[in-house]
Amino acid sequence: MGWTVKSNERKCALNLFYNVPVMVRVYRDGIKTPRGLLSALRAFLSDVAIREGMRVPVSVIITGEKRMAYLNETFKGRRGPTDVLAFPDERYPEVYLSWEEAERRGHGPRECARLALHGLLHLAGYDHETRESAERMRLKEEDYLSCWSF
Repeated sequence: MGWTVKSNERKCALNLFYNVPVMVRVYRDGIKTPRGLLSALRAFLSDVAIREGMRVPVSVIITGEKRMAYLNETFKGRRGPTDVLAFPDERYPEVYLSWEEAERRGHGPRECARLALHGLLHLAGYDHETRESAERMRLKEEDYLSCWSF
């Protein structure tokens, strides 16, 4: 059975007519995901990237806990795996997310979309360093996720 995503309200309609050089590439790093998930994530995240004014290609890599632990320790100085990491770069921004963590939280595809969205919002300049900025980011996540059926 194929897996799809769709926009569920007019206000959330895809921005297909914008001529903006945004491309979201989603890769599985040896991780088996449900059929159709990568293309659904690509459509969802591309729409978000356009709405957030991003102008460079973004790579989203779905990976496992071992790679997440390595990246977390190497680049963030923290031991052990984490759920999502965003690496801003002017030319090649990347988001890594843990498929195992998404599955552990209950609904793999929806949680995978939430983690990818969280990382993409970090690349767009959002953070959760203060209570106010965390609330702003959480509301933005809820707003985008409410527009899509995962």
